[in-house]
Amino acid sequence: VGLTQIVQVVSNSPAQEAGLKKGDVIFAINDHEMRNTQEVGTQIRVNLGETVTMLVKREGDFLEVPVHARWVAPDIVHIVEPGESASSVASLLGFAVDSVREAAGIEYRLTEGQQLAIRDENDIVVSYGIRAGDSVASVARALDVDEETVRQAAGLPDPEALTPGQELRLEQGPTGIMIGSLYPAMTESESFPLWEAFPKSIDTTFQVLTLARNEFISWFKGGGRPQVAGPVGIAQVTGDVVEEQGYRPLLDFAALLS
Repeated sequence: VGLTQIVQVVSNSPAQEAGLKKGDVIFAINDHEMRNTQEVGTQIRVNLGETVTMLVKREGDFLEVPVHARWVAPDIVHIVEPGESASSVASLLGFAVDSVREAAGIEYRLTEGQQLAIRDENDIVVSYGIRAGDSVASVARALDVDEETVRQAAGLPDPEALTPGQELRLEQGPTGIMIGSLYPAMTESESFPLWEAFPKSIDTTFQVLTLARNEFISWFKGGGRPQVAGPVGIAQVTGDVVEEQGYRPLLDFAALLS
């Protein structure tokens, strides 16, 4: 359980047209209290083709904002101009910089199990094995070296370099927002007694069926083909969820096709 914040608003999306802004905190959708990012994503996707009303808090004020959740969200196509970087394109289009890097085919992640030989500030070569969850930034902090040193040791390219004339195709969601936890380190878990858990499980089952139906309808309307494993690739990601959070989040994870 934790508050959800809008971290990006895609240019020319329903969210931007409705007036949603980066930093808005989502408290409710269609009068349903939103208690985490999963609930926000689910509530949007079970209402595809409709206009949902978001209750958001902005600079101390509560606002009700109607936003259309599209059946089919068109890709955004951007042709890289000379001098543009991944960060500048991300800022221009309203996408996370990692989304731009992925669209450009820039490898920026470290590979678990990879052994790095890094020369520190004292000219001593340090061996470091990449673990799950490691990033260039976290390894650089751990070894007290700059990020470029880590990237070179890992054989990663410049994460900002784009090729002029390159076509970038970025996917956007139904409303054109990207969300995250407002306080990632201050969330808490909930458990319910059987008499409360049972009706909640029925609601979850209904949502899963609705999400699956909407995937097929979106396909027929011109969207991408239905992804049986879920748009995030449940089969590939389930192991990571179990490793990091245990088995309890799996039901919510499978229900959230976002």
